[in-house]
Amino acid sequence: MNKEEAILKPLKEGSATCYFSQWDKIFRLSYVFKRFGENVRRSCRLSSIPLTKLEGSTEDIHKFLEAQSWKDEGTTPKDIKKRLEEVEVHPEIMDVLLASSNIDGYLRAVEGEVCEIPEALSKQLTDVKSEAELNVKRIEKLKGEIEVLEETQKTYMNQQKQLLKKIGVKPVKIKSLFAGKVAEKLDTYGNQINQRLARGIPEDTQRAIVANNSLKPQRNRLETIETTRKSIKKSKKFKTLLNKVTTFRGAKEKWSQISEVLKSVPQDAWSLDTFTVPRVKKSLLKMFKDSSDIEELLKQIRLNYTKIKKAKKIASKHELDSFGYLKRTTEELNTALSRLKKPQELPEETVPALICVLPKQRLPTVSVPIDRYESKLAKVSSITTVHVPEEMSSSEKRKFRLRIKEIERNATELKKCLTLFQQVESELGKINGLAKTLSRTKEKELTDIIESLETELSEIQADWNGTSTVLYKSFNLGKMSLKFRGETYEKDLAELQKNLTQCQKKFEQEIEEILSPFQRLKSKLLKKLETKNFDAIAQALSRRVEKLEKERETLTKLQEWLQKEAETVKKADHNLKCSRVLLKKVVPFAQVFYSLVSKLINLEEIVQSLGEEMERHVETAYSSIFAESTFKFTHIGKGQFVPTLDDQPISFRGPSGSQSAAVSFGVLYTLADQYKLPLIMDEAADRFDPIRLVNFLELVKAITLGTKEEDTKQVCLAIYETKNVSPEILSSFNTYECVRISNTEKKIQPYVQKT
Repeated sequence: MNKEEAILKPLKEGSATCYFSQWDKIFRLSYVFKRFGENVRRSCRLSSIPLTKLEGSTEDIHKFLEAQSWKDEGTTPKDIKKRLEEVEVHPEIMDVLLASSNIDGYLRAVEGEVCEIPEALSKQLTDVKSEAELNVKRIEKLKGEIEVLEETQKTYMNQQKQLLKKIGVKPVKIKSLFAGKVAEKLDTYGNQINQRLARGIPEDTQRAIVANNSLKPQRNRLETIETTRKSIKKSKKFKTLLNKVTTFRGAKEKWSQISEVLKSVPQDAWSLDTFTVPRVKKSLLKMFKDSSDIEELLKQIRLNYTKIKKAKKIASKHELDSFGYLKRTTEELNTALSRLKKPQELPEETVPALICVLPKQRLPTVSVPIDRYESKLAKVSSITTVHVPEEMSSSEKRKFRLRIKEIERNATELKKCLTLFQQVESELGKINGLAKTLSRTKEKELTDIIESLETELSEIQADWNGTSTVLYKSFNLGKMSLKFRGETYEKDLAELQKNLTQCQKKFEQEIEEILSPFQRLKSKLLKKLETKNFDAIAQALSRRVEKLEKERETLTKLQEWLQKEAETVKKADHNLKCSRVLLKKVVPFAQVFYSLVSKLINLEEIVQSLGEEMERHVETAYSSIFAESTFKFTHIGKGQFVPTLDDQPISFRGPSGSQSAAVSFGVLYTLADQYKLPLIMDEAADRFDPIRLVNFLELVKAITLGTKEEDTKQVCLAIYETKNVSPEILSSFNTYECVRISNTEKKIQPYVQKT
């Protein structure tokens, strides 16, 4: 119990866990208890895991260990002790108990009731002591001999362990063989090796060789199945290619129609507004690698179409219905305009004429009177020459200027119209040339794509034909009637898939029969039926044969070792175990026993030593409580004491008092210190006044703590309820209340300070 514990209220439940490593394992030793009224249920368990590297903080290691799957090693104290001894963990605990009769004897010694030892008994005890001392020397010599024997046997056993390790035995197996009943384990191990060499290895090797040889012809058939499976997966691509071919053929037909329309673009700009520009859908444009040139051509056609519409609108305004007429009219207007701006004087011989606007004529006609018509007038220019009249009124001049402005506007409009016609006429040649070029190149592009798709379709059809032919031959399926044409490919593929499934089932049945002795390899191959996995299985069988050959060599060496060394190892193990028992149990016990006999046989020495200790502790207790250094408690021999105060003898035979209580405490403390017992005082505070009670409690506190950890004492003071003990002092103690329930029972509970 800890130094600060006085009387503990019993726990209802609790547990403790200890981890330690030994050899190649980590062990966990756990203890759990749970209290049910007066009964207590307890359980203990020893478990283990393989040795592993532990890193991190203590908390991390603890969490890691708790999360492991532990293997039970023992669930009873007997099993646990046996298992610990097998792994060479030997508990070395010696419990020393002090009997109540010894306490009574020492109390009688304190009271002065010391018995005289008869002379005969004294001689007998002296002889026993001498014999004990001689036995101690004998045991020391025996111990040395046993240690030499143990070291020799250990060296031999370690050499054999190293030899087994070189042969190829795993360290775990070696440690298992050399733990516990080694003789039985070696015999069992030898029988296992003999059986394995005589029957196990030959049969296992033969099975692996037969299976591997039987697998080899099956690889081509598996490769055929795998190739056919991959080939069938091309059906989705084939269907996609078919759809693409159909789509591109439709696109080619549409483009041919559009090409014919584009080839009919008019050469004459005046007729362009009668041309209907074809509409090309985006779906068609997507069929080409680059459709920007097509879009640009259509854009140019629409742009020139707009220009012609605009130009013909202007021409229509001026009632012009041909490009030549437009051109000629524009020239005449410009000439007339220049002459109007620079008119000539009227010649002397002027022939009067009349300007007449005739029906269905766009330009007015000059009419010359018949009587003035001469043959030379037949060559009159179509452009009227403008002359300055002799006299012009203001209104005529104003009309003349307005007319010039009107002609200027018309000339400008016609010039713009003529420019548009000229631009369109210039671009029509390029448009017609580009239309013809695009018609050829785009049609060729679509043709090439269709041919490429048809080539891919042919390749897939050829692959299907080749794959199915190999499958039919490999599994003897008879004559093949599959054609894989575009319109029937789905039906043919369904037939091929059906045949492939049958072939695969047949193949799996053959594999199951070949690998029936190797369930793990069989499951691995059937789970992933591929040539890569097939090769891995074949390699595994080859490695198995190699492993069996190596195992045969190792077991042969072990068999030779057992025949040569088994009996010697058994004997060495027996000797080693005997020496361990002697060194760890018999010799230590004998040493302690005879040493104690030699020491305890001198009762006078024991009494004298105990008396001196009691003298010192009583005087210390008295001076601490009463602060009187003149008090002496002198041991005069044979357990008799003379107490004095100021060199005057005093007696503690009268009524109980604080001086008697101080001496009692010193005596009890001496016994507690010498024999490592708890110090218990009933009615501890009843015989002290308030001042000395405080000193007494301070003394108790000081000795409870101690100067060293081994000096600490457990002290229990039973104190009746009193106001002489201040709350400050009580608070420094682990204090409990004891309430009487009946004459035989008491209830102990934590002390609660009253307010």
